Amino acid sequence: MRTQQKQISATLFFVFMVLAVVTLSCYSGQLGLFELTPYYTNTPPPTAVESRYHVLDTVLAPQEPGRTFFNMTLNPEPLLDNLTNSKAVCQGGSPATILYAGEGEGGKVYYLLNCVGAVGWAEENRLAGPLLFSKGDLALTLAPADNPAAQSIELVDDYFRPLPFNPLQMCKPETVVRISDLKPADPDENGFKEIFYQITCPTSGGPLKGWVPGDELFGPLEMNLGERAIATGEEGQPYRMANEPAPLTDENAVEGECQVGDVLVAQEVRYLENNVFYKMQCGDMSGWVDQDHFVGPLRYDVGENTVIYMPPVPTFVEAQTPEGEAIEGARRRVVQIVPPLYLTTDPGMAVQEGDEENVVGKCFSGQTARIEEYAALDTIYYRVTCDACIQEETDEDGNTVCTATEPRTGWTEQRYLQGPIDFVIGERVLFSSDSNAIMEDENGTVWARIPANIEGAAAVGQYTTFAGRCLREEGVEVTGITLEKDRTRDRFNFYYAIQCEGEPATVEQRTEGTVTRPVTVYTEGARELITGFASARDLVALEE
Repeated sequence: MRTQQKQISATLFFVFMVLAVVTLSCYSGQLGLFELTPYYTNTPPPTAVESRYHVLDTVLAPQEPGRTFFNMTLNPEPLLDNLTNSKAVCQGGSPATILYAGEGEGGKVYYLLNCVGAVGWAEENRLAGPLLFSKGDLALTLAPADNPAAQSIELVDDYFRPLPFNPLQMCKPETVVRISDLKPADPDENGFKEIFYQITCPTSGGPLKGWVPGDELFGPLEMNLGERAIATGEEGQPYRMANEPAPLTDENAVEGECQVGDVLVAQEVRYLENNVFYKMQCGDMSGWVDQDHFVGPLRYDVGENTVIYMPPVPTFVEAQTPEGEAIEGARRRVVQIVPPLYLTTDPGMAVQEGDEENVVGKCFSGQTARIEEYAALDTIYYRVTCDACIQEETDEDGNTVCTATEPRTGWTEQRYLQGPIDFVIGERVLFSSDSNAIMEDENGTVWARIPANIEGAAAVGQYTTFAGRCLREEGVEVTGITLEKDRTRDRFNFYYAIQCEGEPATVEQRTEGTVTRPVTVYTEGARELITGFASARDLVALEE
């Protein structure tokens, strides 16, 4: 697939650079965009004659008991319990690329890893793999290799027992599913951890959830049925598709009013000879293409508003005195640093300096970005407008803060945008009539109660703390947007910071019989500024 080929090319270059530097016995603890103090490392051990994984394999750096991060060592050696020989970390459960496989003392195999930008060593028995999919990836179910004519695939439960047979809930081969979780396990007790993938398979009797090994899945798939993509090829040329799920030839070609750069809609998916073919609709024509002839999914349209989301990068911070000097022997701590988003002049990777410098602005996670245009390279890019930082200062704690912004327009990857969002900062909106935040007093006046925090806005109910209430018909003003990663699903929840003029709330303890409970009381007749939060699902547009 196109995306994998691009990633492999980039990884090969990275492998060359890392191994060249390691050969010189020195590499830096590079963590994403942030570089730590260089550390000395010995010449790498001899290449392992026998190893479970090989260079460029992708493995899982599992979540280990009692640890948030997967710690890697500076040298090829066991990780100490106190973590003092760890110089690089990544989030537990992250994918990692094998850069080198070496044999250490006692015949143990150690791997030099690139784990989401952090580079370090790990023992073989700490890893699981090979990793074929990540959470949120799409895959196509396959019949077992020993029974290719099977009409269903077998799913297992959390204890690797086959799910009870149900003729109405049979997961058929060639069904598109999404990976919801990963589980490294050794059910055969052979000393090697393999990865099982949790999927939810649509069936005639309802969704069927369970675990399958990687050899019963194909992918990752680029997009799901019903999603959109951009047709790729030579610009300005007609877009050609086949009339059957097979490679395109002059004999099976379908042509029509579809051009390279047009939007396609996925209708079907078929598996053939270790490849997948999508039946695509483009205007009034349809046909079959493989994943090398489109880029998707296209998630946003021109004019829509999104929120910038930059994943935090874990990095070590040395303990320092108030004067900023390192404390010798003090234990380091891991902090999460959120990098900025760099907008570029054209679709492609951001280059911040040199002859190829292409950065036109710097925006931050949590800001809104308006979609102006889209394009396809190895992935989807959008030209967006956001409030870029044009002036920075250092505060009294030594932190860099932005003190002035102005709208800037530039290109960024789709993966850094979440949405679309229904409302923007400064817009006035209403609480929906069926929201749990709506209340009616004894006079028949309808109020919108304003949750004081995001936790209360997530599920408005008897345990929600309210900042106050405002007349529903007057609406509320959006003052900010917050993203929260859903704990159970591969998605984000949106919350809006809001304000309005109304009656502030206080909590009183009232006793009824033998029961004392908190009661929210509003200052009737008051007219004060009330600030709080609301979930996106509780708000609707203010009618003109």
